[in-house]
Amino acid sequence: MQPAKMSNLGQGAGMPVTREVQGGVVGVMLDGRGRPLQLPADSPARVAALTKWFKAVELYPQGS
Repeated sequence: MQPAKMSNLGQGAGMPVTREVQGGVVGVMLDGRGRPLQLPADSPARVAALTKWFKAVELYPQGS
């Protein structure tokens, strides 16, 4: 990936990054918010947070 000159993909602002990735059933989702996805460490709360996120991004649409 070649970021814009002020964007940083982990190698410094504007520096390209090459990685091999494998998509899953739903492909590859890139998070460009600029901050880590924070999930609870507690298992039931973590599952609830992930389930809410899956629904928000329609990761597994009903009927598919």
